[in-house]
Formats: sequence, structure tokens, C-alpha cells
Amino acid sequence: MNDLFEEKDFLKKIFNCSPQPMILFDNSGNIKFKNKAAETLPVDSILPFIKDSIREIIDSDSSYKKRLTYKYMDEGREKEISVFIKGSVLEFENNKYALLSVQNISEIMDTDGAVNICSNCKKIKRSESSWQEIEAYIKDNLANIHFSHCICPECSKKLYKTK
Repeated sequence: MNDLFEEKDFLKKIFNCSPQPMILFDNSGNIKFKNKAAETLPVDSILPFIKDSIREIIDSDSSYKKRLTYKYMDEGREKEISVFIKGSVLEFENNKYALLSVQNISEIMDTDGAVNICSNCKKIKRSESSWQEIEAYIKDNLANIHFSHCICPECSKKLYKTK
């Protein structure tokens, strides 16, 4: 099995089979490689917006998460896209690279930036056929968030008949 990881073509196939768009940048912010899923993104249009993210990733030793919304021109029309960027630094042969995973979150948001949430079960709409628990959505899309459950005073009164 370890021999497979010595093969450049095998590693490229792993990178390309990811459904998540991933882009590898060098220290200067130049694209060194992007997987097939990243080809659906308007990378040239978003590059000016993510340059700061690339620098922050390369200058850091920890993982990076950030949500960005930006406008760009496409076929003469102004478009807006919201993305969630996750990244980490990759050191190889004395060089630092930024590996970014870029998720287009526009499809789960209204045009005004509102997140679609079920008014009954509170699941978040991810796509036309996909819904996600709110806790999982927040954990996936907001940096450094974790949950510690408790009971608010109103629910405590209802559940435990306290005053």
C-alpha cells in the first residue's frame, strides 16, 4: 500500500477524486494545482479576494476557516458568490504552500445572505434535496465552534415545572 503513495499519478488521482474544490497555491499566491472540482469555480475572479487568505495560511501553522462573499463580472453581468474557505499550510522540500478547500455556499443562502432553515425541525437547507442538522451546519461552516448543551430558563420551566 505504501508504494502507491510513492506514485505521483496515484496522488493526483486522490486529489482529483475529491468532490470538494481544492487549490494548491505557492508562497507567492500562484496556483500550482487545482483538482477537477475546482474547475467549476471562477478562480480567476475570486483570486483577488482570497489572496489575503493565502497569505494568512502560509504565515500560520494552524488550520484556517473563513466565509467570504464577493461580487464579480461574468458574461457582462454582475454576480455574487459566497464561499467558505478552509485551508492549511503544506511544507514540502523547504517550500510552503497553501492548500485551500473552497466551498460555494451560495446555494444554501438566499440572495440577501439568509440561511434557509426549516421552521419546524430547524435543519439547514444545503441544496434542493439535502438538509443538515443545525449543529452540524454551524460546526462545518464556522471556525472554532463547538456546542455545549444546556437548558434556557423558559424550557426549564416547561420541562421541569420550575419557577
